[in-house]
Amino acid sequence: MIAHLAESTLLLAMAIAAAHLPRLAARTRYAIVFLALVKFALPWKFQPPGVGTIAIAIPGPIAAAPHAFAAPSIWPMVVKAVWLAVAAALFLLIVWRARRAIAEALDGAVLAPEREQALVPRRGVVLLRSPGAAAPAAIGIVRPRIVLPAALELGDDELAAILAHECAHVARRDNLLALVDAAFGAALWFHPLVWIARRILARAREEACDEVVVARGGPDVYLAALAKVCRAAAPGVAGVSCIVSNTIRERMKAIMTLPTRRPLPHRLVVAVAVVLLAAVSLLNAQEKKAGHYVMSLAVERDSHDNFVFDISVIDKTSGETIAHPHINTAAGVPATIDSTDTKPPYKLEVRGEADGTATARLQILDSAGNVLETSAAKAALKHASAPGAAKISINLQDADLRDVVVKFGMITNLEPKIDPDVAGKVSVEFHDVPWDQALQQILFANGCEYEIDGKTLHVRRIR
Repeated sequence: MIAHLAESTLLLAMAIAAAHLPRLAARTRYAIVFLALVKFALPWKFQPPGVGTIAIAIPGPIAAAPHAFAAPSIWPMVVKAVWLAVAAALFLLIVWRARRAIAEALDGAVLAPEREQALVPRRGVVLLRSPGAAAPAAIGIVRPRIVLPAALELGDDELAAILAHECAHVARRDNLLALVDAAFGAALWFHPLVWIARRILARAREEACDEVVVARGGPDVYLAALAKVCRAAAPGVAGVSCIVSNTIRERMKAIMTLPTRRPLPHRLVVAVAVVLLAAVSLLNAQEKKAGHYVMSLAVERDSHDNFVFDISVIDKTSGETIAHPHINTAAGVPATIDSTDTKPPYKLEVRGEADGTATARLQILDSAGNVLETSAAKAALKHASAPGAAKISINLQDADLRDVVVKFGMITNLEPKIDPDVAGKVSVEFHDVPWDQALQQILFANGCEYEIDGKTLHVRRIR
């Protein structure tokens, strides 16, 4: 989740920077920033069932006593509860303010005269006059209405321009979108860039409607109409789109320059933004296809030649160990654990073979018992470490197998001889392990083996 938040924050910062480019139309700026906000709500892991990751560790002697499950920390739950409480309170406050503003605007409202109704450019939109309205505004989501102050006097051309602006809000579904971005603001109340983005959206929403009006009839009449209502003010709340906002001065300056602007194509720019968003999400999916959980496998042979498995199941997001089973089984005899008291539940199958190989298979389940992801690992304990073999600790993630062999050659003062068909990636973790056992484990996992001939370390594919 932290990685998703960081990734979404980076995209939002890029969108905010792009919104200040001079040749973008207001509706284009709005679309880019809104898409970046939507990224926060997209899933951060697109993981198909049956995919998982493995970390293989071979520590020193394993404790004989079984391990207890790690006690869950209470702090994540406390943080989550505080976040949800603040988010819910903020969203309820936004909804309450919107309902109050609508109620005040509609207090004493009556249908506008037929002459004014005829100037409404969008069918199905009711025009009202109200003494409670401080400025022209489009209200409502399901049943949009335009409300004008009862005392506002405008000529027909001026009124038509104002109504065109408000109907543009209706056509763009601005009241609904404002409620959506208000929900983002409430859910991400701790995020300063989200608040900046919401201010950009509020201004771009009004400027986009200004562009619609100017495109239809030029700026002069529209500016004259705004001059008659610019002293009025209305609460800036979700669900109410008001022509007069706290950016009216900047908007009026921008309106005068609209006829000379040559903005970049809206659809092309938005399409590029959508492709970028999809590409980042898909790239993130590839990086995260390893799954939510990692299994750490440790295996040894005891004095009775039984296999002793020590396994940790770790939540990759929080780093918390959700299970730490310890299994002892004879060679050739599989052992299974079905756990229902962990979150999430899991099924673990292990088996050791007479030739010294061992396998473990982990399935993460949902509450209904369906498999969410699967991990599997192999270990090879074909022979004991050489007496006096140096012990190493190493942590590798997606390292090149050939580079790893060269590194082992440096550690052991042996000259690596690597066959051309030897290739692979290594993701392992060792703690205080004899080097030959570690090398054997790495090579076996990649279908390879080694032989020491004098001062030469020969690595080849298993035939």
